[in-house]
Amino acid sequence: ADAVTRGHWHHQIADALKALGHYQRAADFLFESARLLDRAPPRSTRGALVRAIGSYAGYRLRPHRSPRPASERDPMIAAAEINMTLSEIHYELNKVPFSLAEVLRGVNLARNGGGDSTSLAKIYMGMALISRALPKALDGNDLQAKSIAMAERLGDMPTISWVYMASGVFEMGKCGWTTGEAHFQRSMQVSDLCGERKNWETSMSSLGNLKRVEGLFEEAKACSDATLAAARDRDISHSIAWSHNGRLRDLLCLNRLEEAGEDCRILHAILNDPKKKGDTNDNSNVVDGYARCLLALAEGDEAKARKGLDDAIAVVRSMSRPQVYMVQNVSFLCDAVWNLWRRSDDKSLLVQSAVVAKYGARMARQYRAGTPSAELAAGDAAWYRGKSALATKHWLTSAEAADQRGMLYNQAQALFRLDETAGLPADQSGPSWQSQLAKLGIERPRIWSMEAA
Repeated sequence: ADAVTRGHWHHQIADALKALGHYQRAADFLFESARLLDRAPPRSTRGALVRAIGSYAGYRLRPHRSPRPASERDPMIAAAEINMTLSEIHYELNKVPFSLAEVLRGVNLARNGGGDSTSLAKIYMGMALISRALPKALDGNDLQAKSIAMAERLGDMPTISWVYMASGVFEMGKCGWTTGEAHFQRSMQVSDLCGERKNWETSMSSLGNLKRVEGLFEEAKACSDATLAAARDRDISHSIAWSHNGRLRDLLCLNRLEEAGEDCRILHAILNDPKKKGDTNDNSNVVDGYARCLLALAEGDEAKARKGLDDAIAVVRSMSRPQVYMVQNVSFLCDAVWNLWRRSDDKSLLVQSAVVAKYGARMARQYRAGTPSAELAAGDAAWYRGKSALATKHWLTSAEAADQRGMLYNQAQALFRLDETAGLPADQSGPSWQSQLAKLGIERPRIWSMEAA
């Protein structure tokens, strides 16, 4: 076949592999498809950054055109779709420079082809997601609005299901709990009508993440259970991993540690299966590490706990642009370090604490939902260094930020730190950690302090 036909075949194969959860293999076919139909995407981080800068200049300088003749437009739209799909895969694998380069190449192709297109609707939402890493360069809210409006105008159900799924994720980073949930529900409703099971699973899993950040762990676990059932039906390993890492976090917060141990065992096995390792993401590996740490601490095994923390920190160190579904990890990492410090007073944990604080600060810069945990981590880091007044200031800021964002779990966690260290101000008249947990309907999570009664 000719190059154009082979390029389309590679794209179709990639779509099938992606739907089955084989991300790395899908990316290989997309790379070849892009090479045949457009140009080869960058292979190195440096190349991706150079390509992204050039494409961003093109995006700013060249306006969105009226539709070209079909003979000119169709190849551009096809190439734009390929770059968008490759960008989506790299976003899920937390390879942000590559994702950015590909989505910007895609938007230029789609805008040059002209008019509305399903590709451009998805690309605008993909850019909205990436905008949290580049807030001065991209207006995420504007891109979100353009994406939704275009998807609705086109009336294409698979596109609508994808756009609302991604929009829900974008809303979660802004603490838009009500809008985010509504967008996930819309995505799942439309996905049911048009058979987009991948979008349904991602929306359900992401709705669990949203509920989890709100502190509604029973609701979050129900979402993970539903995702797990759907993923098992098709043996989708990455969705199974998402489900177990979600359930694991919920069970830890609900003090159901024995159940959490089983989910941790399953997740760890998936992450270390050579056939599946390339299709898992950093988030699952971080959750696996700190969960092993906290569960080992509950069993009194400090050596095993330290190994789990070290594994989690190693992944965190390598991340420059954490994704929104990683927001909650900071508070768990804080608890892991806190409990080890209380047991061993090991000065080497100061390094681990500094990594967590830096990770939290990055989260807070990108996502409004990241501020409470970032302040908690900064307070912990100050406490370990004997700066109790500074620690108290950060923990109070954490509690206040969580209150403003409707994040009761994080608010209670910061208030518990203050209570446990006698850092509460003498004139404390606000809510207590007990009252905030009562609103959530849960007991004090044991992982906050293994030593406390």
